[in-house]
Amino acid sequence: MRAVGHRVVISGRRADPLRELAEGAGALAHPADAGDPEAVAGLVAAAVEVYGRVEGLVLSAGSGAAARSATSPSRTGTPS
Repeated sequence: MRAVGHRVVISGRRADPLRELAEGAGALAHPADAGDPEAVAGLVAAAVEVYGRVEGLVLSAGSGAAARSATSPSRTGTPS
């Protein structure tokens, strides 16, 4: 997205890895839990404060290893 001129804000619960990723990607880091509506509101407010507006938003709460293990097929091909 940044390659075509978009300004990007990334978020996650763990601040240190998030900041490292943001630095490498040239994005703004904002630690927040996407499962918490107040944290999401704070994320949007931070993006508006820095960039003036938000044109798109993608939230993916609960998509880590725990979510995969609950929904992905096991090695035998049946749900875990």
